[in-house]
Amino acid sequence: MKNPYEILGLTPDASEEELRARYEQLVAKYKDERFLPGEAGNQAAEKLNDVEDAWREIMRDIEARKYSNDYDRIAALIKQKNYNAAQDALDAIADRGAQWHFYQSQVYYYREWLTECRKHLTMAIDLDPNNEKYRTALSRLDTVMGNGKADPKNVHSQSGDDIDMARQQTQNGSDDIYRGNALSNCCTTYCLASMCCDTLSCCCR
Repeated sequence: MKNPYEILGLTPDASEEELRARYEQLVAKYKDERFLPGEAGNQAAEKLNDVEDAWREIMRDIEARKYSNDYDRIAALIKQKNYNAAQDALDAIADRGAQWHFYQSQVYYYREWLTECRKHLTMAIDLDPNNEKYRTALSRLDTVMGNGKADPKNVHSQSGDDIDMARQQTQNGSDDIYRGNALSNCCTTYCLASMCCDTLSCCCR
């Protein structure tokens, strides 16, 4: 198939409004011309089909770009520790595939809701079973959750920066389901720090 943007006479840099206006213009043109006698009518009918096919392909491309941009924004919000905004952005996404569940797990992780974090990581793997980075993240999380001694307050990343963890569920010590799900030794510290650093970037490449 010919480049769908070329069929409309535009480039991928054109806005969605420009593309839609051009599509509607061509559809109206060829719908009238297809009733011309002889070869002219046949060519107009073929061009109308080409325009319709091109528009469907362009819309798929537009949706894919929007999808990618959404997750780039969510990843940035998580890195900025703006977890409420990240959650709002996730809630606004209707198509909840593997990548959605992965980023939901990250929000839960930073809020120390590790049981929910694990649940969504598992769902991400179920939807994308060949994604090794999801599997690695789950393995590291399981290592963290298997340690029942330390109090998770600050975790040092490999770059030396502190990751300030949300204390919504654990500050008052009343939520037993999440208490003690963190690191108490160097091995576990490394695992958790690696998960923090690696997983936030793995889906934006």
